[in-house]
Amino acid sequence: MTDLDELAARAAIACWRGAEGTLSRAIKDVVPLPMTILQAWLSRMGLARSVPTARREGLLAFLNDRAIPQLRDAPNDPSPNTFSLVEKLSQEARSRDVLNGRPTSLLSKLGLAVHPELFIPYDGRVFRALKGRGARVQRHIYSDYMTAVFAQKPAFLSTLNEKNLSSGSLGAADIMSQHLFELRALDKRLMLAGGFDKERMLRDLKS
Repeated sequence: MTDLDELAARAAIACWRGAEGTLSRAIKDVVPLPMTILQAWLSRMGLARSVPTARREGLLAFLNDRAIPQLRDAPNDPSPNTFSLVEKLSQEARSRDVLNGRPTSLLSKLGLAVHPELFIPYDGRVFRALKGRGARVQRHIYSDYMTAVFAQKPAFLSTLNEKNLSSGSLGAADIMSQHLFELRALDKRLMLAGGFDKERMLRDLKS
């Protein structure tokens, strides 16, 4: 497949039908979050190495007590004020010594799991793509990152429409709203623009 827009669209659906969507539904539905689901989620989202085993009990407690309730209750409003919640939780996790460094990526990926029609993961490749397109983004400032991502959305949606790529046309209306499809496809397309391996994304279509 040479059309990167179509690849992003189909990969968004494949991942949501697979582990990404399955784990999102588990994290939203199971309260409190058990260690078994946390372990599976860390592995799927590429976070296992950044969360040492000795830190996972503390992380689980922080997620159940602080992060998941706040992300779940976030207003369905794609505004800088809403997105700053990830920054606040990241700062709180750092002040509590939950993990080394600032877990912006981890908490934004948790946001995707808990509130998938609002949050997009903070990703280094997407960050690079946004900078390459002239966006003024600073590392770990998630509200600026999301503002820059949403600035790319109108042009991308126009492209999807021209190519007749939608949740319905690709047979995914049973698992994804059109809005969720658009957000996940936009994320995947920006990942590709930032250097994510096309062949690796193609493998998502077969998994």
